Amino acid sequence: MKLCIWYRGTDGPWGGSNSFLTSLANCFAARGIEVVSEPSPDCAAVILNSFTRGGETKLSPETTAAVRALGRAPWWVNILPAGFWLRRACGASKVLLIHRCDGVTRLYGRNDNADEIQFAINALSDATVFQSEYCRVSFADQGIIPRRWSIVHNGVDTGLFRPTLEAVPLGQKLKLAAVSWSSNVCKGFALLSLLGKRKDVEMSFVGNWNKLYDPGRIHLIAPLPRQALAEFLRTQNGFVHAAENDPCSNALIEALASGLPALYHPSGGTPELAEPFGCALNGVLDEVLGSYRTRYAALRGEILARKERFSISLAADGYLALVEKLRI
Repeated sequence: MKLCIWYRGTDGPWGGSNSFLTSLANCFAARGIEVVSEPSPDCAAVILNSFTRGGETKLSPETTAAVRALGRAPWWVNILPAGFWLRRACGASKVLLIHRCDGVTRLYGRNDNADEIQFAINALSDATVFQSEYCRVSFADQGIIPRRWSIVHNGVDTGLFRPTLEAVPLGQKLKLAAVSWSSNVCKGFALLSLLGKRKDVEMSFVGNWNKLYDPGRIHLIAPLPRQALAEFLRTQNGFVHAAENDPCSNALIEALASGLPALYHPSGGTPELAEPFGCALNGVLDEVLGSYRTRYAALRGEILARKERFSISLAADGYLALVEKLRI
């Protein structure tokens, strides 16, 4: 089988989609599937990522319509009027298009045309993968209900993101990590700043800090490649995911797969991932942190008992099952 993941990833850090799709491509390849990054008519399916093709390059509904009609994206797509390709796309698709949706982006702080693009892409697709139930509902609230869809949580390389044999001992200060490529205000910088000022917390942040917020004593670390990030996470007690309305955080899954119980903002798709493995940040911080310490061993034990839930292999199974359904 030949599959296209229409996304150009990078080995360096570049957000959750880059990390997930790189791992997904590697998982497919390990199963003997040929994986390419550009569509061609002999692909069993083309997986499109939300509104982006990687880096700063956004998907184009017109080019996607051409892929649906021709099975490829010729260089001369933009020479013809946009309406030409949209009309051609109304017929049978040359290749199957599977759209991995990122949630309604304006609900987590984007104010560009990302939603306009992904809604148009979704209308051209044969099936949709929602990253969480929250994603599905947020699209339905916009009147977008695909005929064929699946919910497939993200997954990570559990050979790379793995727990230590023994938990890092809890000291007087909890060693807590947070990770975010984006400096979007909805990533929870205000709450992270509060945690960083506590005397019972040693807070580290990996990624791009929003300079509108005082980091205080937070240890700021530049974005790390995946290997270095995995090694760093294994030095911590726990993980803080303070983002609001996050559809399905890859950073959170990487931390859980590394054996770190979570302190999380109870919004978006985050509770679907973290509720059995952490404490919600929805009360007085003293009480939340006290409960976290008390429950720490049990939460970590729950993570270890269910660690395959975070595996990229499980996510790959979900995508391949949808491809097979569409090919029948």
